[in-house]
Amino acid sequence: MKDMLYNLGVATYRNAVRLASLRNRKAKLMLRGQRRTFRTLQRRLDPAGGYIWVHASSLGEFEQGPPPDRAHQAPPARCPHPAHLLLPLGL
Repeated sequence: MKDMLYNLGVATYRNAVRLASLRNRKAKLMLRGQRRTFRTLQRRLDPAGGYIWVHASSLGEFEQGPPPDRAHQAPPARCPHPAHLLLPLGL
């Protein structure tokens, strides 16, 4: 049941973006970019290459959705040394 609802939601979103792309420049650019991305990948990647696809969220994506139990806490301190990686643990 969950899979069916998920697939229905994805199909609805896809169709809504296609419809919006008729009048919305950003929606049109998004669809064009997706088509180009997958064509480029098919053309440039070796099917037997054994690639691992990794998605890393940007800082903006990360900060948009704090867990509900931590939403009231202050954000972690910024690292004074931009070349160093700051991993706030135990928040």
